[in-house]
Formats: sequence, C-alpha cells, structure tokens
Amino acid sequence: MEFESSKQVYEQMTEVEPSVQVLSIMDDILSEVEKCDYFANSKDFNLLSVPTADILQGAILPRLSLKTLFTLRCTCIQLRNIIDNYFTVCVQLDFSQIKNVSPALFTLVCPGNRRLKNLNIKDCKLLGNKQLVPVFVSARNRLTCLDMTGCTGINNAVLHKAAISCKSLETLILRDCHWVSVDCIYVITLNLHDLRRLDLSACWEINDKAVMGLVRYCTKLEYLALARLYSLTDNSIRAISDYSKQLKHLDIVGCWRVTDPAIRLLGEFCKTLEQLEVKDCRSVTDASLARIRQRGVKVDVQQHPWQMEPSTLQYIQQVQRLNANPQI
Repeated sequence: MEFESSKQVYEQMTEVEPSVQVLSIMDDILSEVEKCDYFANSKDFNLLSVPTADILQGAILPRLSLKTLFTLRCTCIQLRNIIDNYFTVCVQLDFSQIKNVSPALFTLVCPGNRRLKNLNIKDCKLLGNKQLVPVFVSARNRLTCLDMTGCTGINNAVLHKAAISCKSLETLILRDCHWVSVDCIYVITLNLHDLRRLDLSACWEINDKAVMGLVRYCTKLEYLALARLYSLTDNSIRAISDYSKQLKHLDIVGCWRVTDPAIRLLGEFCKTLEQLEVKDCRSVTDASLARIRQRGVKVDVQQHPWQMEPSTLQYIQQVQRLNANPQI
C-alpha cells in the first residue's frame, strides 16, 4: 500500500523518465560534494557516505526542489529514510511549483514538522482543513511566512488556527481567498501583531471596519495589498495614514470608491511610502498623485500632462515652485 501511494505521488511530481532524471541529479550532487577536501581522496565515495545531519540535511537537501527530493526518494530505501527524516526538520517547503498537490502528497511531506518557518501552498486547491490544521499546530510560533494564495478548498477555521497557533507570522498571503470573512480579520488583528507583509487582494467580504481595526493594531506593516476590495472607501485609507507609519508598499488596485482627498492624506502622513498601486481607481487623479510623485514614490499610473485640467496643471506648477524655493 505504501509503495502504491509513493508511486502515485512520484507520478504526480514528475513526467521525466525516472532513471534519466535520477542519474542527472546524482551526477550534479556528487560533482559538487567531491570538490570538498574531506572527500577529495576518498576512493569509495558515494552520496550515502556523506554525513547526513551536517552536510546532506544541512547543506544539500535544502537547495533541492520538492520534485528533485521525491525523485531521489524513489531510488533506494536509505535515501527514502534520509529524505523522510529531512521532511520532519526542514525549515522551508514550497509546493507552488507542483500542479494539483494531493492530500496524500502533502501529508507525506509534512508529518508533524516542528521547525517549519516558511510554507508556500499557492494554488493548492485540493488541500483541506484536515491536512493544514495539524501543520499549524506542530509549527506553532516558529512559522513566520505563510502563502495560501488561491487555496479554495479550505475555510475560515484553518485561518483561525493559523492565527492563534502561529503568532510569530510576519508574512501572510491570502490573495484570491474569497472565503476570508470579517471575523477572520478580527482574529488576525488580535493575534498577529508582528505582521510586516499582508496580502488580502480579492478577499471580497472585507470591509472598511475590518481594515481600520487591522491597521490600528498591526502597526509594523510594510507591505499591504487590498486590491479589488470593492467596498473599500476613504475611511480605510485615512486609517492607514494614521497608523501605518512603516508602510512602504500599498496596493489598492480596483478600489474605485477611494478618492483624491484620502490619497493626499496618505502622501502627507506615510513618510516611508515607496510604491503606490492605484490602477483602476477611477476617482484618483493626478491632482492627488502629483505631490506623491514629487516625493519619489513609484506610482503604477502614468502621468499624462496633456490630459490634465488647467487647475491640476496649476497646482503641480505651484508645488514645483515651492520645492524649488523652500524659503518662500
């Protein structure tokens, strides 16, 4: 039964002929390791003679992709045991390059890892609560980066568990997770005060009240993406201006209710802002973006002077004169 399961997992991971891929991988690894002085004069050198904890698990296996690890795992019992043990102690797992990650594959790779710091399950639509909850319980406060972009097979219970168990999270990506509710945002607000990167793009249920509470308590945010939150208004932008003093990148693409007065406040009070994305914000014009551009902030909307109204051009010219002659 275990062999059949491993065979199915392997077939999912790669379409390359096993023998050809294994030989290629082994040659690459051995050629690098043989350069070390420790193995230079060894006559019976092979991959299994490399110290497992110090070199294999510490330096070689972390550089390999999951596809490569599974290819090596299918070669012999010794490598299978080594890689299975590595899965329990590795600090980073990236499933984003694998199509249609199955629950069986995910369960095989994440058997109670207590050292995991970075987990990327982008577009893993087949995973459910049953597979993810034990991972968050095991990782606890070690997990610092979590990317759940496009995970449609889970619900708010998973995010609740992640926020409560993994309070050291600094990066949380929830792009296109349409199931995220306002209650989930409240749980994040109460537990994840160390967040520096947060992406809530296309989480359509989120409203002004949730965003205002979030930025009030998560004051370390440096990157905040609120794209395509169509209910977002100037109230959220004002709150960001008041509380997000470390913000460097703000994405509000498609938030058509946001207007120029809120953008002016953002430019005035967010002194650390470096990049602003306002594409498809039809109520945001160059009247508010001109001052931000003067500060050197990158804006994703191009400036077209020939399309500006005379009053807007006059405003820009006045700002330029004041910057050129600060004593006036």
